[in-house]
Amino acid sequence: MAQQEKDLSVMSAGRSRHISCLSSGSFWVSNQFGKIFLIDNDGNELEEKKINALEGYGIHTVREDDILVFVDVTTKTVGELNPKGRTIRRIAFNANDWTPCCIFYSQISKDFLIGEKLNEEARISRYTIKEWEIRKIPSDSDSKRQPIFHDPRYITERGNGDICVSDWSSPVTGALVVVKKNGKRRFSYTGTSQALFCPGGISCDRNGNILVMDGAERRVHLLNRKGLFLAYLITLAPSGNLNCQGLCLDSENHIFCGYLNRVLVFNLEY
Repeated sequence: MAQQEKDLSVMSAGRSRHISCLSSGSFWVSNQFGKIFLIDNDGNELEEKKINALEGYGIHTVREDDILVFVDVTTKTVGELNPKGRTIRRIAFNANDWTPCCIFYSQISKDFLIGEKLNEEARISRYTIKEWEIRKIPSDSDSKRQPIFHDPRYITERGNGDICVSDWSSPVTGALVVVKKNGKRRFSYTGTSQALFCPGGISCDRNGNILVMDGAERRVHLLNRKGLFLAYLITLAPSGNLNCQGLCLDSENHIFCGYLNRVLVFNLEY
């Protein structure tokens, strides 16, 4: 179902924690040291940028014209870079004391989704590109008043407006949490076995299926629209827990997987 096409060594130090694909086939990849790199189709490094971000989170995304957008935990702002790595602007969102930890730009709704944390609380906020806040999805918004989100790490949006979040409830385990556009929980997925499930990078295909990287077992899980497990699309070689987190599905059905200091590219075929 997924045939490997490339094995790209993308950095001399660090691990490939998060990947954002560009329309050209190149991509941005970040490591645990707060550095992001622009890599071309052949694995050549084109740009390098240092930012202040949390390690192990989806700290950047791409909007129209291949503009890179990233969160900065020090200034609590969102910055934008053009494809040559030059800063376009910085946006101060109305987050008060909340710290932005992950971000996604939806090509469908044209909104930003930002995971935010404050002490033991967590939420997802939706913004327009003009910075106007639309909605907060707090951690206690389900019908039982139980926290929906604990520690949002990676985030994406499906074509129907569902928000999909890789959320961790402890330092070593987590769940894929999917909520409707209005913030009501649709389902949670905690893996296929009793083993630890450590969800990382997450993407959705054109059919609304969900791809999520499990850093604990080094596998890409494929779920259908209702959250039912369909298959392991990719199983990577042993490398130690949490050395596989980055995942991105581009517009041409190529899966980019972060693996150690490399990015493996697969062709997805159903």
